[in-house]
Amino acid sequence: MEEKSEFTLKGIVLVKYHGKDANVTIPDGVRSIRRGAFRKNSAMTSLTIPEGVEKIPAGICSECRNLKDVYFPSTLQKLNMYAFENCHAVEAFHVADIDTWFHLRMDSGPYVAPFYWGYRLCVGGEQVTELVIPENVTEIGPWAFCGCRGLRRVTLHADMRKIGAGAFRCPDLNGIYISDLKAYLSMDVDGVCWIHRERNVRYISMGNA
Repeated sequence: MEEKSEFTLKGIVLVKYHGKDANVTIPDGVRSIRRGAFRKNSAMTSLTIPEGVEKIPAGICSECRNLKDVYFPSTLQKLNMYAFENCHAVEAFHVADIDTWFHLRMDSGPYVAPFYWGYRLCVGGEQVTELVIPENVTEIGPWAFCGCRGLRRVTLHADMRKIGAGAFRCPDLNGIYISDLKAYLSMDVDGVCWIHRERNVRYISMGNA
């Protein structure tokens, strides 16, 4: 076991953070984070996770009552939805590139979705209010954006194959747009069923977005 300033490390694994800094950056070289590493840390207001970390386990920041911002690396592949359980002050999740979010695997459900408590998504420092699904993304996972504050408009492309359950159950969403109604009707669209009941789904012609 190695002590590196306020971090307890075991090789490339972060076991525990003991500090009281407001802005915490996990050291470069860390590849894994133990459950409970930041549990009940009331001093921390922002957490930056370094490149190379691929998985965020459950409970790493549970009950961090003053945590507001979390910065994820582009290498992240899996996010456990209980990672930030009872962190009610969180305002935003940050990624450098929207592709990071689209390719995450999540242990999800309506009450443990990543934005359930009303968090925002920021890409490159800017809050996401309009989302254009990239051509290389053909599926959106269940609950992927559920609860995301400030997201007002989503534009789908004609090659989309599947939208998971509750994917766009967002409180501020005004409309989902697609250029081809026929393409929409061929999709597996569990995620839009919520929108039919709660929000305004619009179909638009090509070029009139």
